[in-house]
Amino acid sequence: MPGFRRNKQNVRAALGAAGTAAGWENVRSSLGISHKELAAALFALLTEGGETARRAAEGMGFAVAGIHAHDGAEPAKNIVRRFIWHMNEESGNAGWGIPVAFAEVLAACPPLAEEYHTILLSYLLDLPGDSNYCDFAPLRSECYDAAELLLLRCPQYREPAKRFLADILADPDPSCREKARHLMRSVYPDILSF
Repeated sequence: MPGFRRNKQNVRAALGAAGTAAGWENVRSSLGISHKELAAALFALLTEGGETARRAAEGMGFAVAGIHAHDGAEPAKNIVRRFIWHMNEESGNAGWGIPVAFAEVLAACPPLAEEYHTILLSYLLDLPGDSNYCDFAPLRSECYDAAELLLLRCPQYREPAKRFLADILADPDPSCREKARHLMRSVYPDILSF
């Protein structure tokens, strides 16, 4: 069986044993794979949805932070660029699982967060002209979850984001509008009008 497919199956089987950085390190070392191989297997599991995708997204944070620490910034940035590409409708790829994995990676790796946090948040903003707005409501719903995760775990971005995130309360989709309200209540509980 080719290495990638075997790694993917082994990582899928081990998802329940992870959950923390120590757990992910145990999974990685017990399987005898690198951070890059772990990230590749987890990336493939993101599209499976449900609990598998959620656990894979969590693991991506660990794996990409490990890549950044052991292999350097550029290989880690390449994974973030893949996230961005998958979120671009011109890629022909569905971005299922990508927003939350993107947020997990940024939350786990401060240098990447500093560089890319505005891109993740931009998927929520329908700006005039060319923008990164995710116009597919079911996927945009995942973007709300991702933004909340990022802003809760990286509070340094809350104040700068507050100025423009108020616009998300007018999201045209009812379920996304509710996600927007939840995000604002969760991240900015001191603002009673939300």
